[in-house]
Parts: sequence; C-alpha cells; structure tokens
Amino acid sequence: MVCFNPEDTIFLLNKWDTLLEDDDKETFLKETKEKLHSIWEEINDNNILEISAGRVRIIITNAFVRKKHF
Repeated sequence: MVCFNPEDTIFLLNKWDTLLEDDDKETFLKETKEKLHSIWEEINDNNILEISAGRVRIIITNAFVRKKHF
C-alpha cells in the first residue's frame, strides 16, 4: 500500500468560484472538506486550497498591462 502523509499533501479546488450563489460556494467548500475528512481524518484544512485559474490569469494580465504602461 502506498504511504500517505497528509502533512505533505495539498488539495486544490479549482473552479469552485464558478458556482453562482455565495451560499452555494460555502456549502460546496464545507461539503468538500467534510468528504475529504471522511476519507482521511488527518487532513489539515490549511492544506485544502480554493483557487481559480481564471481569476489568477486576469490578475496576472492586469498586473502586466499596468507595468507595461508605466
């Protein structure tokens, strides 16, 4: 069996922000964390990260455009 150390693992939740309602987002995050904890009890919530590649791309693009014009 493969050794699993929860301290060395991160879970990336991409596109979680595409849910329409804020309540849906919170419910999704809560249920996802509960599901992960039901499988691996030792997982630390700090290792469950919510990201949005689309939002990161916009931020990087905006930063590049601003830097280019100054």
